[in-house]
Amino acid sequence: MQSFSEIDTTSKRASKAAGFAWGIAEEIGKNMRNLEMFGLPGIKNLNLYLQKIKKNSTEKLKKIEKKNKPKSKEFCPIYCGTAFLDNCKKLETLKLIKFFKFALIFLLGASYTLQEDQHVRVDLFYADRSNKSKAWINLAGTLLFLVPWCLILINSSFNYATNSWMMNEGSPNPGGLPARYIIKYCMTFGFVLLLLQGIAVIYRSAQTIFSSNT
Repeated sequence: MQSFSEIDTTSKRASKAAGFAWGIAEEIGKNMRNLEMFGLPGIKNLNLYLQKIKKNSTEKLKKIEKKNKPKSKEFCPIYCGTAFLDNCKKLETLKLIKFFKFALIFLLGASYTLQEDQHVRVDLFYADRSNKSKAWINLAGTLLFLVPWCLILINSSFNYATNSWMMNEGSPNPGGLPARYIIKYCMTFGFVLLLLQGIAVIYRSAQTIFSSNT
């Protein structure tokens, strides 16, 4: 089993050998290391992708324009991601995307992610446990961490949004959001949804603890 530093180094070298620029290869190495640290199959997916582009080369997208179409091959997702980050200000100018929409995705999607049990967790102390032990861990984590923090964030974000609403705050940027308090109230709404899902987790965990024989 490789250490995380070995995963980083191996990923960088493999990416450089596959034709990626050294700076891109370094970023790939760091991200593969992070994925593996959280128990996600970074190395496996990178290996599959490098095998794919060895058979079918891809096109590099270095600059994002109003319309982006590959000439003959499909765009490389790694270069697309780099171009996206390098051109985020231009994306706002082109009105291709508004970054507050990303905030909505994360804020309003957190509760659904919790429902599907897809949040990142440390599996070292969880994966091999019995269903009842997992339920105890979920119950303790939800009661001690999730619920208190949700209550704190609901209160603080509501006050934050209300102050914005009272000032009728809008974006100073041309074409920006005219009523910023709307996105700020979404913070409160997102944490309310997360709190409700946390209560559902408590209920399910209690059911497992008191009814399961496993």
